[in-house]
Amino acid sequence: LTDHPRTLFPLETNRFLVENYASELGEFVYERITHKKDGEIAFLPQTRAYAAKPQFHLRRTAKLDPVAEFFLYDLIYRNRTGFAKSGTRSRRSFGYRFVGGQPQSAMNSFREFRDAVKSALGTYKYCAKFDVSSYFNSIYHHDLVAWFNNIARSEDDAAFFDKYLKQTNSGRSIDCLPHGLYPAKMVGAHYLSF
Repeated sequence: LTDHPRTLFPLETNRFLVENYASELGEFVYERITHKKDGEIAFLPQTRAYAAKPQFHLRRTAKLDPVAEFFLYDLIYRNRTGFAKSGTRSRRSFGYRFVGGQPQSAMNSFREFRDAVKSALGTYKYCAKFDVSSYFNSIYHHDLVAWFNNIARSEDDAAFFDKYLKQTNSGRSIDCLPHGLYPAKMVGAHYLSF
């Protein structure tokens, strides 16, 4: 609920259902979708949407329905221990992770990043900049699932993530990670941390 107003397409229907029917959503997801092998009930294919970004850029993404959105937040929260701070003395990672069981503020993390860049610019002669947002549309779904399998609490969670990505993306293998949701940003950031 704290991320809801920051998403690219904050639908009040999703907020209402999570606030009032979270346990029913969880029951529906885990008893009727993820644990069923017959495919009678599945995650719905998601609607393609374009979010307006600064300088007239459009970001292609998917708008998730309440069930799919609830599942993504729940899955990542249940596996939050896999999203710890990473880095070495020569290489640092900033951004989306859990601190003390709570999602870290993206604004605070970005501030830390900017401060580290300023410090590095005083030390190094050259600097390279690029935006990885378009790369998220090209992540291969099976690579993402294999990576998630290494941090997931259980093989079932990795299998659920695989099923979710396949079904919400109508079986396509790329462009499967929705933009604008904290858990998706967290997955993307940690996947790229290698």
